[in-house]
Amino acid sequence: MGGGANCPDLPSAIAETEQQRTSRRDQLQSKTYALGSEGVIPVRVSNAAPKPEQAPVNEAKNGTGTQSKPKKFQGTVILAVIIGVDGTIQRIRVTQSVSPELDQKAAEVISRWTYDPGRMKGLPVPMETMVEVAFHLY
Repeated sequence: MGGGANCPDLPSAIAETEQQRTSRRDQLQSKTYALGSEGVIPVRVSNAAPKPEQAPVNEAKNGTGTQSKPKKFQGTVILAVIIGVDGTIQRIRVTQSVSPELDQKAAEVISRWTYDPGRMKGLPVPMETMVEVAFHLY
């Protein structure tokens, strides 16, 4: 091999490549992506099997000595949720409310789910997604 080619030594080349890779990863993961962003694979719920729950019935008596009727609500709560790179919920915001009680219950339910984070170029990225939780009287 002749010539005066100046090749970096292997450890330096590996370190530089790793530094560039880390920089690109940090750049991708530094912003929160919206649902439908180009090149982003959306968040997936990997385990959403909460057991059906019944709200406790409030059987307090009113001033006349008869039982008051428990509040009954039904409807769909829509939540805007940011899922972090580790698949955990970073933030929950109610975008469509039914009642404060059901909004809170919906947030509690989705907090127990586990998520596969959104991905861009194979890397997990923070992503905002919408989650609907429906409540029905039965």
